[in-house]
Amino acid sequence: MIGINITFHGFDEFSRELRRQGKEIEKKLEAACREQAMKFAREAKRHVPVESGVTRADVRWAVEKRGGKIIGVVGTNSKAGLFIEMGTRRIKVGTPGQPRTDWPAKRATGTRSPEWMPWLRSSWEVVKKDVVKALEAVLK
Repeated sequence: MIGINITFHGFDEFSRELRRQGKEIEKKLEAACREQAMKFAREAKRHVPVESGVTRADVRWAVEKRGGKIIGVVGTNSKAGLFIEMGTRRIKVGTPGQPRTDWPAKRATGTRSPEWMPWLRSSWEVVKKDVVKALEAVLK
């Protein structure tokens, strides 16, 4: 048989370097994900409708590793947060692209705050391009 033999010298060093760089990139991605989750949480806190401040205080963020993935999580366990995000038969919310910015209780207080319903999905619409850019920058 006619053939060509290719020998790759230094594969062990190459393999070690690849693993080392992979861990560095993973650390950088995790740090960027953490930074962007904090940014998203700050934006969400700006827009969550509040009466007592309980819901705003309950907005949390975390970065988790699951099955080889790095996942940023922003949200709340507050029932009130769920109702003003998803609406009820009595609370009508807008869409993430066109959130509701005015409602009777808000009008009654005379506030001109940047509160939105839905507050979480609409806040994601504001930050998502920056989040994608920040994560892409790590991979370049």
